[in-house]
Amino acid sequence: MIAELLLTMVLNAEQLYTELLFIEAKKIHNKIVSRNEIYDAPKLYLEKTDIVNAWVYSDGDGSVHITRGMLLSVKNADELALVLAHELGHWVHRGRQTPYYAEYWADEHGFRAMKIAGYNKCRGAQVVWRWGAESSYSHPSSTDRYVNITPNCYGKANVESDTLEYSKGAQ
Repeated sequence: MIAELLLTMVLNAEQLYTELLFIEAKKIHNKIVSRNEIYDAPKLYLEKTDIVNAWVYSDGDGSVHITRGMLLSVKNADELALVLAHELGHWVHRGRQTPYYAEYWADEHGFRAMKIAGYNKCRGAQVVWRWGAESSYSHPSSTDRYVNITPNCYGKANVESDTLEYSKGAQ
């Protein structure tokens, strides 16, 4: 009985924590959209999975999806802004290049859009570095992407970050 109650409390706390992070994500998403005047921007949706991912559907009204795993993996508002701005870059671009090169374009768009919205691109880029992904048919390696989007960030990316109010990464 006590074990069930404790488990319920932990699950409820995790759900609340995720919802608080998602509220922060929506604020960042809306700030990027408004400051960059993306009038037809898609809505942001939360996917309740621990997989670290985000994506955009560009059909119809479109939609940007971010997973609970991604929300828990970012360490500050700048990293979350880069992820969201990158996905909005795919929306603005709407797949007019091959998937592999569209990632570079979305990264560059994301950097510009997050900067216009007032976020620090050097701190945001750290999330790309931590992914550590190898290249695939659709994505360049994380190392290539990081080097491509951070030529002026060397030595600046490890400054104290503005942490998300509810982020586990703020420890």
